Amino acid sequence: MTVATIETHRRRLLLVATLLLAVGLVLTIRLVQWQVLEHEQMRALAEAQHSTKIEISPRRGTIRDRNGRVLAISLRNDQVIGDPDFFKAQMPKAKDYIISTAATILDMTPGDLRARLESGEGHYLKLKNSIPITASKKLNDAGLSPAIVIERQDRRVYPSGALLAHTLGFINSRGEGVGIEGSYNQQLSGVPGFKLFEGENYGQGLGNVPSITPAQDGADITLTVDLNIQYMAERELERALAAEKTLTGTIVIVNPKTGEILAMAGRPTFDPNQYDNVPVSVYNNPVISAAWEPGSIVKILTMAAALDTGKISPRSTFVDRGSMTYHHMIITNMDKKANGTITPAQILQYSSNVGIVQVADVLSTTAFYTYMRANFGIGSRTGIDLPFEVEGSIRLPGDPGWNPVDLATHSYGQGMAATPIQMTTAVAAIANKGIMMRPHVVAGVQGGLESPEGPGPLRRVVKSETAATLTDMLVSVVETTVTQARVPGYRLAGKTGTALIPPPEGTYNPDETIASFIGYGPAEDPRFVILVRIDRPQVHQTGADVAAPVFRNIAQWLLAYLKIPPSDQQTRR
Repeated sequence: MTVATIETHRRRLLLVATLLLAVGLVLTIRLVQWQVLEHEQMRALAEAQHSTKIEISPRRGTIRDRNGRVLAISLRNDQVIGDPDFFKAQMPKAKDYIISTAATILDMTPGDLRARLESGEGHYLKLKNSIPITASKKLNDAGLSPAIVIERQDRRVYPSGALLAHTLGFINSRGEGVGIEGSYNQQLSGVPGFKLFEGENYGQGLGNVPSITPAQDGADITLTVDLNIQYMAERELERALAAEKTLTGTIVIVNPKTGEILAMAGRPTFDPNQYDNVPVSVYNNPVISAAWEPGSIVKILTMAAALDTGKISPRSTFVDRGSMTYHHMIITNMDKKANGTITPAQILQYSSNVGIVQVADVLSTTAFYTYMRANFGIGSRTGIDLPFEVEGSIRLPGDPGWNPVDLATHSYGQGMAATPIQMTTAVAAIANKGIMMRPHVVAGVQGGLESPEGPGPLRRVVKSETAATLTDMLVSVVETTVTQARVPGYRLAGKTGTALIPPPEGTYNPDETIASFIGYGPAEDPRFVILVRIDRPQVHQTGADVAAPVFRNIAQWLLAYLKIPPSDQQTRR
């Protein structure tokens, strides 16, 4: 053998050894990957070869109003599921019994049922999408499991249709929701269960009966909303929109002592039973998401801050000549009238822009914005237990674009933005002797599951003496100038708002307004706060003409419904 031949053999051996080493290295890496790095994944795949896991859906919790009336419920829908593998492993007599018994109950021909089970594969074959509850009971009593079993698939139903739609929301097929259905989805959903079927030995002495982990049904939820009050609010909102030939508006009714939402209504709305028939934007709850420049109802907060700091008293006086110049900006009253020398109560009665700007100026910039933001919460979320609440906005000193004129316009509610729930919560604090309560729509969650952060007091916003003084002023508003809000026999407190709508660019259009009224009563012991907001009214423009009558209608009904005696009787008690 020549040297060349030996060298050739040596090279071939070296190549073979290298290839064997490479193959061994690859196998070693794969083994490490399978046995160490992907151990759990490989184990799951292995288990899947000899077992099948089928999810058992829990019943979704029911939602009720404060009086127990059903607002959202999951109705039972029983499906029929067959197990072809188990069926084919049975003795002929057992098969005959299964077919003859089930075919009669399911209203199927024995031949068709047998053919479907014989030709099917695995442990899951849908035989019927829905059967009556009586048939479902017969099938369970017949003892055909696991060859043929009942699988429950619930269908979500909202018995009141569009009533309270924004608050309730809905849940879609992917488990995503809005409203209560969304924010309390975890509590309502429950925990799925499972049926575990063994594979290779199935039907051969082992695993004939599946291992079952029962589902845990979702918790039921009770709301603070009263369906009767909700109906009244929505009826009055519809009437007001029709009378003013407009399409959008909001009504909120709150118990100021607890923060409980008794009703919240918004338009446009939708039917949660058919939620996919409207644009997605309609799902938004305007009470918590539709911020607007609230106009003169903010004068309540400005006056509260000035009284609370002691910068003014009920006997202070201001001169209203109908207009004034403030930092090179001309401020005018909405009605262009000069009211002469006026008191704080008269500033509210006449809704004087000139007067309230002077009040804010006496109060000081620092104190004004401290009360607006830190005390009353303008520009921050209230924490209501509903998703997608927006913050609103108010420019503060030091923010880009702020200038001293903002103090003037903010004092009467222009150049800032608040949501209906923010304004209602702030004024409710005045009605509640100066203590702000967290607004909430859920009264309780059953089933042992924890609820989100619960209700309770948030903070004191003004002294109780300030709240009492301001309440008397707001009663004088209803009794003297906004008589459209009066209910005979009762002392009600309130304030109008007629806000111009900010344009995308340019100047405000005086013909486009948002009319509002916020009030509470009875003044001696407030049981409700009502905010009415009507967007772009076409027949009238002012809060007094558009929103105050709606407040009166609802308040008059509420006083009777809640069996509240007239004010003079309360005074004597």
